[in-house]
Amino acid sequence: MLLLVPFISTVWATKNSCPNYLCSLAPNTESTCIKSITQNNTLSITPCISGLECIYSSPQFYTCNHPQKSLPGDQCNLNNQCLSNLCFSNKCQGRPLGSSCTTSADCNIFLYCNEYTFTCVNQIAFDHQCNNTYECSSNLACDGKKCVYYFSIPIGSSVYNVPNYGLSYACTSGFAYNNTCSQAPISNSTNPISCNNGDFCISNDGKYSKPCICGYDGNSYCPLFEGDFALQNSIRNFSAISQQMRSCHTMLRFSYSCYYAYSALKAFLPWKATADLYFNDDWVKKINNSACVNETLTANYWNTASPRPYYPMLCSSHVCVNNTQDWANNQCINFESLIVYSSIENTNFISQCSSGFICNSYVNSDVNATCIPNITLSNPGEFCINNSQCTTLNCNDNICIGLSVNEFCSSYFSCNPGLYCDRGRSNKCLKSKEIGESCSYNGPKCALGLQCSKYNICILSFSQSSGQAGTGRDINGIDYSCISGFSNFDNPSKISFCADAPVTGFNTYCTAIYVCYDSTGNYNRPCECPFNGYAECPQFQGDYSLTTAIKAFNNTYYDWEQCNTGGLTYRCFLGNLTQLYNYAIYLTNITVYLNSPKLNNCTKDCVSETYFPEFWFLMDIINSYNPNPNPLILPAPGYNCPGYAEYSRYPEYPQYPWNKNEYPEYPQYLEYPKYPLYGQDCNNTVMPAYPMYPAYPAYPEYPND
Repeated sequence: MLLLVPFISTVWATKNSCPNYLCSLAPNTESTCIKSITQNNTLSITPCISGLECIYSSPQFYTCNHPQKSLPGDQCNLNNQCLSNLCFSNKCQGRPLGSSCTTSADCNIFLYCNEYTFTCVNQIAFDHQCNNTYECSSNLACDGKKCVYYFSIPIGSSVYNVPNYGLSYACTSGFAYNNTCSQAPISNSTNPISCNNGDFCISNDGKYSKPCICGYDGNSYCPLFEGDFALQNSIRNFSAISQQMRSCHTMLRFSYSCYYAYSALKAFLPWKATADLYFNDDWVKKINNSACVNETLTANYWNTASPRPYYPMLCSSHVCVNNTQDWANNQCINFESLIVYSSIENTNFISQCSSGFICNSYVNSDVNATCIPNITLSNPGEFCINNSQCTTLNCNDNICIGLSVNEFCSSYFSCNPGLYCDRGRSNKCLKSKEIGESCSYNGPKCALGLQCSKYNICILSFSQSSGQAGTGRDINGIDYSCISGFSNFDNPSKISFCADAPVTGFNTYCTAIYVCYDSTGNYNRPCECPFNGYAECPQFQGDYSLTTAIKAFNNTYYDWEQCNTGGLTYRCFLGNLTQLYNYAIYLTNITVYLNSPKLNNCTKDCVSETYFPEFWFLMDIINSYNPNPNPLILPAPGYNCPGYAEYSRYPEYPQYPWNKNEYPEYPQYLEYPKYPLYGQDCNNTVMPAYPMYPAYPAYPEYPND
């Protein structure tokens, strides 16, 4: 990663000519990220997918690769995150004192690799002899063969590592001339100064010069001098990081990874962002950057200057990859937690399973996973073709048969439809309670589609009006007894009363305390993690998905009496396409609500298919549903079939801003379904549900400068 900047500046830049950078049309890649595309010094940039960095690979190409492995002392979760392949107590371990080594990267913190004995030895203390800074304690620099404190030697005193003039880590001014700490020169302006590549920039006092360097906008500028604000502020504020620096690995004393490992980023990041304006020439490189440059060549700077918040939550990214050569057999998810461009990134790399297999993983699990056969046995009441497809090994007339009333049961799923297993009490299959019958949390159970009310009476789900007592909201904010799907808890009475459901407000972004407010500002929901790695607001109860699911419930729950009371699944309806379609409308919409914002865009890709295979199976049922598979029978004479209502129009996409070429194209809306054909008695008047259209991509945020 440190080789990135010098390569771009020296290989492609020629005298009086700086390279031009063009963003490719592709939003990201896992292969070549920077390449020369013409003979006139023009480069094409495609940002890497989440979890990978754009790293030098040849004189004409950069490729996307995993970041360098962590050194001893860095934070880790898995052995393979460490260069030593050893992670213990969430820290990468190095070789201990006295062990053989090749470089200091092999040795533990507080040690370095002696270049003569090739063994790990203790770092050298203040005022003792040294050959280079890596040998000194991590808060010391080597000058004149002695370890000294950074920026500690006053003006007029001798130093030994600056024979001409320039930066000195030992001087209080940060500058030395002829091996003497001196007053640091400043630039001629506090604003960026344009110059010709190959020329020199002169300091304000006319005594010192620096070569003009290329920015990433095709132009060249003067770098900062040692007396300018960047280095001087870094020296004044050096105490903010010097204490922690002592515990850094000798090769990571100014590295993000050390301060992240010790939870010291709050002090380090502002110091580092200012320091790199000088040390890394980011003062020049950040000028007039396009979006793809910000995501590659200057990503380290922007992630330091405008760090991604990760408290109280750090969302994981999920990306599809083709390169799985280092994975285990049948592996479908490879989770990595690495520092990418000076920012901690949790990434789930995903390779979709082949047909007949599913990925054995769950949303938000962030663990490696493998493909397993997609075989699920049907419970009593569910569809089957032969005995081997049933948990009970009993298939009769395409329905799995289970235990009858009063038979002993050991599983919630073992009883026939209309019965529940009274586990922990009688351990028998008992008749489920219907509307108006008594129920309790630990006792008699209501039939599918019913709720046990506050008064221990079975009531129809989504039936209680505003002001009536509800059963209380679950962890997802749903009260399944209320028509609105929402209730308010009344503290004096300790009762939840059904109320109008809140809807998403105008501002759909997470607040600083990671909550999202509804349109009234009275209700909030915690931020959730979508697949892209950045926290977003989930849907509220009054938004499209849950309200549509509640409406769809009324078209499907009558069919639930044939299903297993232990758990409702689509397998109950596989023998009847219309029933399956009605259930699919209900379940897909409630799934979107429960998993928003992950499924808000309803985009079918390898990520969502990996985590939600059942959802996409049901979406395919919806989109291919034909309510009239038989030949058309025209209405009998005398029948006057009503006309269908018009479909509402999809909203238009908003206009991109002036620099629209840097943004991805909007996805295409799905087509509206065809109207169903009328039956002979005009009885087919229900239009199929609209397929969900994808949302347009969000604009990338502009940098703060």
